[in-house]
Amino acid sequence: MLWGKHISVSLVVSGNFKKLYEERVFKELNSAKFNALYICISNTAWEHDFTKENYCKTSQLSKKIIDGIKERNFLKISFKIHVKEINELQSKALTKFKLLLRLLHNN
Repeated sequence: MLWGKHISVSLVVSGNFKKLYEERVFKELNSAKFNALYICISNTAWEHDFTKENYCKTSQLSKKIIDGIKERNFLKISFKIHVKEINELQSKALTKFKLLLRLLHNN
């Protein structure tokens, strides 16, 4: 029996890498290509459930939430892939991961 609803593709940066990429990430999140992206709002990067206590959809970010994220020592951004799409997992996961990497690349 399969108990999960989705598979996540996440990118976590911390320390100097968070400092280096954070502003660029928040600037890029306004792009429509990232509208299905979630950002971790939990105090730990190791919570993986997509509940309102752990994640916020980037389209619903407020200044208060962004300020809270900036206070943490990590930045975790994630996509969900529904388990019904398991047959397409390889291509979908690769596509989602490439999008996450684009957040870090200065276009």
